[in-house]
Amino acid sequence: MSMIDYDENEMKWINKGISLMAGGSEEDAIKCFDEALKLDNTSPQALTEKGRILTRQGKYIEAIRCFDELIKVYPYVSMGWQNKGMTLFEMGRYNDAIVCFDECLKLDDTPDEHKTWNDKGVAYYNLKDYDKALVCFDEAVKLDKKFVDAWLNRMLTLYVLGRYDEAADSFNQAKLLGWTPNK
Repeated sequence: MSMIDYDENEMKWINKGISLMAGGSEEDAIKCFDEALKLDNTSPQALTEKGRILTRQGKYIEAIRCFDELIKVYPYVSMGWQNKGMTLFEMGRYNDAIVCFDECLKLDDTPDEHKTWNDKGVAYYNLKDYDKALVCFDEAVKLDKKFVDAWLNRMLTLYVLGRYDEAADSFNQAKLLGWTPNK
Protein backbone atom coordinates (compact mmCIF):
# COMPACT_ATOMS: atom_id res chain seq x y z
CA MET A 1 0.00 0.00 0.00
CA SER A 2 1.26 3.48 -0.88
CA MET A 3 1.62 6.19 1.73
CA ILE A 4 -0.48 8.28 -0.64
CA ASP A 5 -3.86 6.72 -1.45
CA TYR A 6 -5.99 7.71 -4.43
CA ASP A 7 -9.74 7.50 -4.85
CA GLU A 8 -10.67 5.61 -8.04
CA ASN A 9 -12.63 8.59 -9.40
CA GLU A 10 -9.82 10.93 -8.53
CA MET A 11 -7.44 8.76 -10.58
CA LYS A 12 -9.81 8.84 -13.54
CA TRP A 13 -9.67 12.65 -13.51
CA ILE A 14 -5.89 12.64 -13.11
CA ASN A 15 -5.40 10.13 -15.94
CA LYS A 16 -7.72 12.11 -18.20
CA GLY A 17 -5.82 15.29 -17.34
CA ILE A 18 -2.49 13.64 -18.15
CA SER A 19 -3.85 12.43 -21.50
CA LEU A 20 -5.16 15.89 -22.35
CA MET A 21 -1.89 17.46 -21.27
CA ALA A 22 0.06 15.06 -23.50
CA GLY A 23 -2.23 16.04 -26.38
CA GLY A 24 -1.58 19.74 -25.80
CA SER A 25 -4.96 20.61 -24.25
CA GLU A 26 -3.55 22.24 -21.14
CA GLU A 27 -6.66 24.22 -20.16
CA ASP A 28 -8.82 21.10 -20.32
CA ALA A 29 -6.15 19.20 -18.39
CA ILE A 30 -6.25 21.84 -15.64
CA LYS A 31 -10.03 21.37 -15.42
CA CYS A 32 -9.50 17.64 -14.91
CA PHE A 33 -6.92 18.23 -12.20
CA ASP A 34 -9.36 20.66 -10.55
CA GLU A 35 -12.02 17.92 -10.58
CA ALA A 36 -9.54 15.53 -8.94
CA LEU A 37 -8.78 18.21 -6.35
CA LYS A 38 -12.50 18.52 -5.58
CA LEU A 39 -12.38 14.86 -4.56
CA ASP A 40 -9.12 15.27 -2.64
CA ASN A 41 -7.84 18.82 -2.27
CA THR A 42 -4.39 17.49 -1.31
CA SER A 43 -3.92 15.09 -4.25
CA PRO A 44 -0.15 15.21 -4.85
CA GLN A 45 -0.34 14.21 -8.49
CA ALA A 46 -3.13 16.67 -9.32
CA LEU A 47 -1.32 19.50 -7.52
CA THR A 48 1.96 18.65 -9.22
CA GLU A 49 0.61 18.35 -12.76
CA LYS A 50 -1.57 21.45 -12.43
CA GLY A 51 1.39 23.41 -11.03
CA ARG A 52 3.66 22.28 -13.87
CA ILE A 53 1.15 23.43 -16.48
CA LEU A 54 0.71 26.77 -14.73
CA THR A 55 4.49 27.22 -14.65
CA ARG A 56 4.73 26.52 -18.40
CA GLN A 57 1.96 29.06 -18.97
CA GLY A 58 3.83 31.69 -16.94
CA LYS A 59 1.18 31.68 -14.21
CA TYR A 60 3.84 31.45 -11.56
CA ILE A 61 1.91 32.65 -8.51
CA GLU A 62 -0.85 30.09 -9.14
CA ALA A 63 1.75 27.39 -9.70
CA ILE A 64 3.52 28.25 -6.44
CA ARG A 65 0.17 27.96 -4.62
CA CYS A 66 -0.11 24.37 -5.92
CA PHE A 67 3.41 23.51 -4.84
CA ASP A 68 3.02 25.23 -1.46
CA GLU A 69 -0.09 23.15 -0.79
CA LEU A 70 1.78 20.01 -1.77
CA ILE A 71 4.70 20.94 0.51
CA LYS A 72 2.35 21.76 3.38
CA VAL A 73 0.71 18.35 3.25
CA TYR A 74 3.68 16.29 2.04
CA PRO A 75 6.86 18.12 3.16
CA TYR A 76 8.83 14.87 2.84
CA VAL A 77 8.07 14.48 -0.90
CA SER A 78 10.74 16.05 -3.09
CA MET A 79 8.57 16.84 -6.12
CA GLY A 80 6.91 19.76 -4.35
CA TRP A 81 10.23 21.35 -3.47
CA GLN A 82 11.78 20.65 -6.88
CA ASN A 83 8.84 22.06 -8.84
CA LYS A 84 8.53 25.12 -6.61
CA GLY A 85 12.25 25.69 -7.08
CA MET A 86 11.94 25.49 -10.86
CA THR A 87 9.00 27.90 -10.82
CA LEU A 88 10.93 30.39 -8.68
CA PHE A 89 13.88 29.94 -11.04
CA GLU A 90 11.64 30.80 -14.01
CA MET A 91 10.63 33.96 -12.12
CA GLY A 92 14.29 34.93 -11.73
CA ARG A 93 14.12 34.40 -7.97
CA TYR A 94 17.31 32.38 -7.88
CA ASN A 95 18.03 32.64 -4.15
CA ASP A 96 14.54 31.38 -3.33
CA ALA A 97 14.95 28.59 -5.90
CA ILE A 98 18.21 27.52 -4.24
CA VAL A 99 16.42 27.25 -0.89
CA CYS A 100 13.87 24.91 -2.48
CA PHE A 101 16.56 22.84 -4.20
CA ASP A 102 18.34 22.49 -0.85
CA GLU A 103 15.12 21.27 0.78
CA CYS A 104 14.66 18.80 -2.07
CA LEU A 105 18.21 17.49 -1.69
CA LYS A 106 17.66 16.83 2.03
CA LEU A 107 14.98 14.26 1.20
CA ASP A 108 15.55 10.60 0.48
CA ASP A 109 13.08 10.39 -2.41
CA THR A 110 14.80 12.76 -4.85
CA PRO A 111 14.68 10.64 -8.05
CA ASP A 112 16.94 12.82 -10.18
CA GLU A 113 19.31 14.20 -7.58
CA HIS A 114 21.92 14.97 -10.25
CA LYS A 115 19.42 17.22 -12.05
CA THR A 116 18.58 19.05 -8.85
CA TRP A 117 22.28 19.72 -8.28
CA ASN A 118 22.53 20.98 -11.86
CA ASP A 119 19.49 23.25 -11.43
CA LYS A 120 20.97 24.63 -8.22
CA GLY A 121 24.24 25.24 -10.06
CA VAL A 122 22.49 27.15 -12.84
CA ALA A 123 20.78 29.31 -10.22
CA TYR A 124 24.16 30.12 -8.64
CA TYR A 125 25.61 30.76 -12.10
CA ASN A 126 22.82 33.26 -12.80
CA LEU A 127 23.67 34.96 -9.49
CA LYS A 128 27.30 35.11 -10.73
CA ASP A 129 28.40 32.97 -7.79
CA TYR A 130 30.58 30.82 -10.00
CA ASP A 131 32.46 29.00 -7.25
CA LYS A 132 29.22 27.68 -5.72
CA ALA A 133 27.89 26.88 -9.19
CA LEU A 134 30.98 24.80 -9.90
CA VAL A 135 30.53 22.83 -6.67
CA CYS A 136 26.98 21.98 -7.78
CA PHE A 137 27.99 20.94 -11.30
CA ASP A 138 30.80 18.81 -9.85
CA GLU A 139 28.26 17.07 -7.61
CA ALA A 140 25.91 16.54 -10.58
CA VAL A 141 28.59 14.85 -12.70
CA LYS A 142 29.78 12.83 -9.71
CA LEU A 143 26.24 11.43 -9.37
CA ASP A 144 25.79 10.88 -13.12
CA LYS A 145 28.97 10.86 -15.16
CA LYS A 146 26.90 10.80 -18.39
CA PHE A 147 24.91 13.97 -17.61
CA VAL A 148 25.89 16.12 -20.58
CA ASP A 149 24.11 19.30 -19.43
CA ALA A 150 26.11 19.33 -16.21
CA TRP A 151 29.38 18.83 -18.12
CA LEU A 152 28.52 21.77 -20.40
CA ASN A 153 27.48 23.96 -17.48
CA ARG A 154 30.69 23.00 -15.71
CA MET A 155 32.63 23.99 -18.85
CA LEU A 156 30.99 27.43 -19.03
CA THR A 157 31.59 28.05 -15.34
CA LEU A 158 35.25 27.03 -15.53
CA TYR A 159 35.68 29.27 -18.59
CA VAL A 160 34.22 32.26 -16.72
CA LEU A 161 36.59 31.49 -13.84
CA GLY A 162 39.53 31.56 -16.27
CA ARG A 163 40.28 27.86 -15.82
CA TYR A 164 40.51 27.19 -19.54
CA ASP A 165 42.23 23.78 -19.52
CA GLU A 166 39.62 22.36 -17.15
CA ALA A 167 36.87 23.96 -19.25
CA ALA A 168 38.29 22.22 -22.31
CA ASP A 169 38.32 18.91 -20.44
CA SER A 170 34.62 19.31 -19.57
CA PHE A 171 33.83 20.25 -23.16
CA ASN A 172 35.66 17.15 -24.40
CA GLN A 173 33.79 14.99 -21.89
CA ALA A 174 30.46 16.31 -23.22
CA LYS A 175 31.60 15.54 -26.79
CA LEU A 176 32.64 12.02 -25.77
CA LEU A 177 29.12 11.54 -24.42
CA GLY A 178 27.66 12.43 -27.81
CA TRP A 179 27.01 16.15 -27.52
CA THR A 180 27.33 18.11 -30.73
CA PRO A 181 26.70 21.83 -31.18
CA ASN A 182 23.43 22.81 -32.86
CA LYS A 183 23.97 23.65 -36.47
